[in-house]
Amino acid sequence: MNHINNTENENRISMKPIEKKSLYLKISDAIYRYIQMNNLQPGDKLPSERDMSSMLQTSRNSVREALRILEDRGSVSYTHLRAHE
Repeated sequence: MNHINNTENENRISMKPIEKKSLYLKISDAIYRYIQMNNLQPGDKLPSERDMSSMLQTSRNSVREALRILEDRGSVSYTHLRAHE
């Protein structure tokens, strides 16, 4: 059995929950960098949600949320997954 006495437990640094909010912000930054680095112009297609989630190793829901942020900023047209500048 794995027993830890109270003094050992009190000295441990606890883990904090990962903020889901920060994940989709990081993803939106990565997509925006992708747009810039690939010199995508208005009307150019972005990779599919499935492809982006695979590239970024994250869920499609997180990619979708990141795309919504970029759409709010005017960087993409989410409906058609096209780049805007």
